[in-house]
Amino acid sequence: MRAGKLRDIVYERSVERIFRESGVRPHPQDDMQRNAPGGSGEMNHLKEPLADHGVRMTQVSCIWGAPECTWILFEAFNRLACEGAVPEEAAVSLILPADFEESALRTLVQETAAVCAEEEVRIEELNVQVSAAAIRPVLTAAVSGRVCASCGSAHEARGQNCEPAGPARGQNCEPACPAHGQNCRPDRPDSGRAKAFPGTGYDLLAAGNIAAEGTAFLACRKHSELLKKLPAFYLERAKAFRQDLSAVRCAETAYSFGAAHIYPLGEGGVFAGLWEFAEKLGCGLTADLLQIPVAQESVEVCSVLDLNPYQLRSSGSLLIAAENGERMEKSLRSAGFICEVIGRLGPGRERILKSGGDVRYLDRPLPDEILRILDPPERL
Repeated sequence: MRAGKLRDIVYERSVERIFRESGVRPHPQDDMQRNAPGGSGEMNHLKEPLADHGVRMTQVSCIWGAPECTWILFEAFNRLACEGAVPEEAAVSLILPADFEESALRTLVQETAAVCAEEEVRIEELNVQVSAAAIRPVLTAAVSGRVCASCGSAHEARGQNCEPAGPARGQNCEPACPAHGQNCRPDRPDSGRAKAFPGTGYDLLAAGNIAAEGTAFLACRKHSELLKKLPAFYLERAKAFRQDLSAVRCAETAYSFGAAHIYPLGEGGVFAGLWEFAEKLGCGLTADLLQIPVAQESVEVCSVLDLNPYQLRSSGSLLIAAENGERMEKSLRSAGFICEVIGRLGPGRERILKSGGDVRYLDRPLPDEILRILDPPERL
């Protein structure tokens, strides 16, 4: 494809048509009707102050190449869910190498549409540029979502309402959430009533298998090399981890069960996530590596490629701070999620890792192990 902005005829047949057929982007005529005087006006709130509507936004970028670079969208969705928001709309930008084929563009657009369709996220804009400086496709996305203005949770955006609850057990009246079946916690993030997080006295949990995202990527990108050491069915199971990259429902469920804070894992794996979570909360922690959930497929794939699964991309996994870790673990497991109590938050700044009889300090975040596969740069 020629350098510069994608030609209109190519954009229409290889981008716009796919989005319309997938349902993640309306037909231009529908947009005109929606924003016209007397229309439904569903999108008009984007032109008004974001804070007036409880809107949260996040931005992500990925250099993995096609089509796996679209998985970075899950990281954005998970970030919003951990802030108590439901992801709703995305603006996506693609920079493609000059030798990128239009058929590969269609595949990339189809995967982008499929990822957004899984979370019912509308693609409001997709800009495609071709550059001779690019060695592989680069995807950047800005994703927005809403939280309930009354309680700071996600259920209002899913079509449920907050109704006032009467005084119970002598406590002050708080807005009640039908989605939660209980009074809203006053320390929910972004609720406007957030309390200072004490940092100590909270259990630390991990939900979802770590390294699943990186394992799925490696199983796709290094299939031939892995097939020399691992059976084909094993690699197919590893590729299927692509279905576990969304943690939106898990985050919503954890908050409904009383989670104090939730942090999404991503680049750098669980080691980076533990450090960043402790930095965010301003506390120390102790974590047991043997308790962190990781699939055997991840262990085997990383062993063959000499990679560390604890430093491998882990979208779909969450770190959770809860007052009662055992109760939270039991609740999330009963809801169908993988969850383990892996440690505890404590005072000070020490971040301690235990593994059997070994004890060491957690290092500052290191580069993700995936970069060892992508560097030196290769055309993907």
